[in-house]
Amino acid sequence: MIPPPIVNPFSTRFVRPGALEFLFPGESNAATLLDRLQNRGWRGAVVGPHGSGKSTLLATLRPLLVSAGRELVEIAMHDRERRLPEPFRDCHGWSSSTLVVVDGYEQLSSLSRWRLSQGVRRRRCGLLVTSHRPTPLPELFRTGDDRNASGHTMLKIVDRLQTTGPNLITVADVRTAVAANGDNLREGLFHLYDAFELRSRAAGPTAVAQARL
Repeated sequence: MIPPPIVNPFSTRFVRPGALEFLFPGESNAATLLDRLQNRGWRGAVVGPHGSGKSTLLATLRPLLVSAGRELVEIAMHDRERRLPEPFRDCHGWSSSTLVVVDGYEQLSSLSRWRLSQGVRRRRCGLLVTSHRPTPLPELFRTGDDRNASGHTMLKIVDRLQTTGPNLITVADVRTAVAANGDNLREGLFHLYDAFELRSRAAGPTAVAQARL
C-alpha cells in the first residue's frame, strides 16, 4: 500500500494571514483590541518589525470589524510603493462608517500619508494601519517586541500546525528558528518549512507514515 503524500504544515496556505489566527499574549484578545480602537474614534496603529504578525492580526480582526458595522476599505502596500493605488486616491464613496485599513503604512511617502489623512478627515472615516515604526496615530498594539514571547508564540503555532500530520518539528527546531530569526515569525516559519522538508525526505515515506500513528 502506497502511503499518502506528505503535506508540509508550514506551507504558505497554512500560515498566511487569514489561515492562521493571531495569538495574543497574556490577557489581550481581538475583542479588547476592537474596544480600544472604537474608544479612539476608529483610529489607530499596529506597530512592529517585519514578519511579527501585523497582517495576521488584521486578518483576525476583520470579522469583528465587519460585525461592528465598519465598511472596510483595505489597502496592502508593498516594497517601494510610495503612493496609494489609483482607486483609493480620491476617497470616493467613503463615509463615517468606513474604516480605511492600510497594511504597510510606512511604505507611503510623506505626501501620500498627508493626502490620506486629509481624505479620512474630510469623509470622517476611521483609519487603521500597520507600520514598522510609530505613527501619529494612537498605538493600539505592538507586535514582536519580546524574543521570549516570540518563542512561546512560535511553539503554540507549531502545536497548532502539527495536529493532523507527523510531528517532525521538535522544540529544539523551534528554538533554532527563533534564535536565527528573532521576532520575525514569518521567516521562522519559512525556516521550519525547510526543516520539515529535509526531515521528511530523510525519514522516507514509511517512517513518516509510522510517525502519524
